[in-house]
Amino acid sequence: MISDPATKRGASGSASNTVEAARRTADQLVNVYLFDPDLSSRAIEAIADKSDLAAALDWALDNGGEDRGGPVTPVECPHLLDALGSLEERGLDRRIFESRCCHSSCPSPGSWMCLECGGVFCSRYDKGHCKMHYEDTGHCVAVGLGDLSFWCYACNSYVKHPALDGIHELLSMIKFDQTENADDKPGGTLKNLGDLAKFIESEECRSIVCLTGAGTSVSSGIPDYRSTGGFYDTIRPELLTASDSEREAIRKDPSVAVQKKMFLQNQLPFLEVKRDFILGTHAGRWKPTVAHRFLEALHVRTGKLTRVYTQNIDGLDARCQHLPADLVVPVHGSMGEAACMACGHAADTNQFCHDVKMHIRDVTLADVDAPRHSRKIVCTVCLRETVKPTVVLFGEALPEKFFECTDTDLPGVDLLVVLGTSLTVAPANEIVQTIPESALRVVINRQPVG
Repeated sequence: MISDPATKRGASGSASNTVEAARRTADQLVNVYLFDPDLSSRAIEAIADKSDLAAALDWALDNGGEDRGGPVTPVECPHLLDALGSLEERGLDRRIFESRCCHSSCPSPGSWMCLECGGVFCSRYDKGHCKMHYEDTGHCVAVGLGDLSFWCYACNSYVKHPALDGIHELLSMIKFDQTENADDKPGGTLKNLGDLAKFIESEECRSIVCLTGAGTSVSSGIPDYRSTGGFYDTIRPELLTASDSEREAIRKDPSVAVQKKMFLQNQLPFLEVKRDFILGTHAGRWKPTVAHRFLEALHVRTGKLTRVYTQNIDGLDARCQHLPADLVVPVHGSMGEAACMACGHAADTNQFCHDVKMHIRDVTLADVDAPRHSRKIVCTVCLRETVKPTVVLFGEALPEKFFECTDTDLPGVDLLVVLGTSLTVAPANEIVQTIPESALRVVINRQPVG
């Protein structure tokens, strides 16, 4: 029997393509999602289509892989009402926050408490006994004793629910000992802005930290994310360069357009919805607001500003001439720079913005010179379609600077000023609970927070 050379070449080419697809998928699992190489290899072996990153990611998460961080929004949890126990009947006191892990012979501090049975266990970043407790008992909802956030192992997410408000209030009162007379604490109780100004000028106030959100930039013309008319409210999935399933996912949850998983699967929806913001930031279209000038004045006039943690990506803080760059931590990155998510290569910002202008269609239909169809932008080094502004997508790890600065800044804070943020996105919102109990907290926001 004589084999057809063309058939052999076709089979060889197909095998080569499969190997290359597997290599690219494994490379992204290891270098972008930070999974263990062995787990990544097993994920590739388990899926049929070796180029299907989403399937490989799902398999890795289902088989022991862990999300390495990134900003997250709590989800509505369907398991809460079944999981909630009666904490009030357990006689809780401050000792719960000093407990060791309940697991036999574990020396680790207890950082999570099961809401169903009240057991206290160490976290997944320690010995992982809280997760083991869930696997053994099915008790899925726990509260973090450090920041009082709620996590559901069944949902694999931070969670929220009106039923949790009372529990959060109870634990807050215990942890921060709010039965004391507040006027006996440093700074007393601030009743108005005059009291705030006096405290800032007093010797009791030595270190001020500010946490800012989208509300500080709205008056400059930049919409926030969650309000009516904001970013999420104005996304039109039907205009995006995406598959039907991708458009449907974005229609159900607009934040999908700015998720890491979606970007790695298809970079175009993110670049299309952010095109105007990318080009506007590069052109300096928006100016610092009164809120930004307040931060600048706080530094210049008092010298007590230790740090500004901004959740904004617009870079307006950097345009305040007298606000030193080293005092500002962009928690979620910046639109002002670009890099490859896969290999880390820093892209030339001017060239990247040129590529966005010439290759990405304008879904707002305002730019008559924009291309009619989008073309993907590739990294000049690794040739992957993973170049973007250095903003943190949902599911992506935060900059190391955030963790380094919070470790050194927060223990000595005397005053925390929260400006223009709903305090719904972790881990930035955890700053409120991480500063000393004696520190004063001032929130300036149009809507209730938390």
